[in-house]
Amino acid sequence: TWAAPKRELVGDGLGFFRELTDRGLIIAPGQKTRNRLTEYLLSSPVDRRVTCTEKTGWHNGGVYVLPDKTIGGTPDHEVIFQSEDSAGNPYETAGTLAEWREHVSSLCRGNSRLILAISTALASTLLKITGDENGGVHIVGASSTGKTTAGTVAGSVFGGASMKQTWNATLNGLGATAITFNDAVMILDELSQCEPRAAGETAYLLSNGVEKGRANRNGSMKARRRWRMMFLSNGEIDLAQHLRSDGKKVKAGQGVRLLTIPADAGACLGLFEDLHGHPNGAAFADTLKANSLEHYGTAGPTFIEKIAGRQNEVAGQITELRKQFLNEHMPSGAESQVGRAA
Repeated sequence: TWAAPKRELVGDGLGFFRELTDRGLIIAPGQKTRNRLTEYLLSSPVDRRVTCTEKTGWHNGGVYVLPDKTIGGTPDHEVIFQSEDSAGNPYETAGTLAEWREHVSSLCRGNSRLILAISTALASTLLKITGDENGGVHIVGASSTGKTTAGTVAGSVFGGASMKQTWNATLNGLGATAITFNDAVMILDELSQCEPRAAGETAYLLSNGVEKGRANRNGSMKARRRWRMMFLSNGEIDLAQHLRSDGKKVKAGQGVRLLTIPADAGACLGLFEDLHGHPNGAAFADTLKANSLEHYGTAGPTFIEKIAGRQNEVAGQITELRKQFLNEHMPSGAESQVGRAA
């Protein structure tokens, strides 16, 4: 099934027919044949109506849209994903939820950074419910401490290897990519690959949740697309260090929106605290990476299914859990920025 934008049939319609041919349509060559099919498609009566969206994530009525399926909705309020770009669906699945729990999430038990990584991925689906702003977590530490492993594990909540992105991309490119991860998590690898000035702008772009303004061919401004997300980053340096290398200072807003977490968990095992029987951290990291790239994409949709019909209840639960957390961990008299971060 392909939700085809009707405007693709305007003109010669070649893009439309290329897509259908890639998907298996057998059609005689020639413009006359294509014209007949176009005429059929444009004139056929339609009884069933759905709402199409070019953006994944939550939509009105508690419906969560993924490129290949929709969670929630009713027969009279059906929403499906529609995009002219058919390539690169990062929300792939492999294996079952039980296998993911056995081979991935069970190994995170006792490892605070891995639990934080998975929690960041799941929390990204809750921003719409709580009304919270975008934000990110940056895991910083020396090479071979397990930073990339945390990103791979977090990405497995929604998909496989294609979940991982890089800091080394243009602002416009990252903005377009961010749309793909609306109400989901964006995994960014190795901060140092990005120029210092661009890194600060990127952190603001992702946390602000709106792409840069661009002009149409006629000179008018295009409507700017928006997104909600959490993003999980890693690097051998943090954002403040990176900006200082270019003579700049990190702004308070940037520091709050991209929280720096040391990769070293203090157990002399790098990122880890419990190796679950593995001889060393490297072997444990290799197992986690391999398992995360074999079992993935099932936890996120299942989590969404559980909360889709009870968003008000979930919002109340989050409010209570947040109060408990702040009471336990917020220092007395702390500044407001500390409270925002917490």
